[in-house]
Amino acid sequence: MTERDALLKAVCDHPDDDTPRLVFADWLQEHGEDERAEFIRLQIQLHRRTYLPSEEEQLKRREAKLLWANRWKGDFPGAEQVRFSRGLVNHAHFFNAADFLNSLGRAPLRSVVIYGPVNLVTVIKAVSPHQIEEVDLRQADVGKTYITAFNEGEGLRIPGRLIIPWHLAADELWERVRARFGVQVQF
Repeated sequence: MTERDALLKAVCDHPDDDTPRLVFADWLQEHGEDERAEFIRLQIQLHRRTYLPSEEEQLKRREAKLLWANRWKGDFPGAEQVRFSRGLVNHAHFFNAADFLNSLGRAPLRSVVIYGPVNLVTVIKAVSPHQIEEVDLRQADVGKTYITAFNEGEGLRIPGRLIIPWHLAADELWERVRARFGVQVQF
């Protein structure tokens, strides 16, 4: 594991703590990525609201300029519609499950939308150790893997909210899912 990977892992392991993000920003600056380091620090400053009211507009303009000039989305091949929070990607749309799985650990993702074929059991097991709050599979093709996930998934820990295609919501399955997972699963 590289030093960069270790720093990103620390951020992902503690997504609500700004300290690992600021350490990562320092490392980026030391390694010639000044604008990305500035972007992280700036978004943290905006999030914390540690500025004078008269500075807000100027800070937001600088944030937009850094974002559009640098598009750090390249860290997430196959990702679209990425959103940043406190300097790192926290939401993304993926056109296939493989790209999503490859992105885990590269940023503190909190919510994802996945399209295309998806093995629900594989995705849920991959999400489990991460702090992803929402997985939206409404436009995915989960096939029959949802049956395995909900019937045989003992000990399965789903994210805070899992959204699966509505056409899979047979009454019997819905009742079993609701009894087991409550409102965490939505159709």
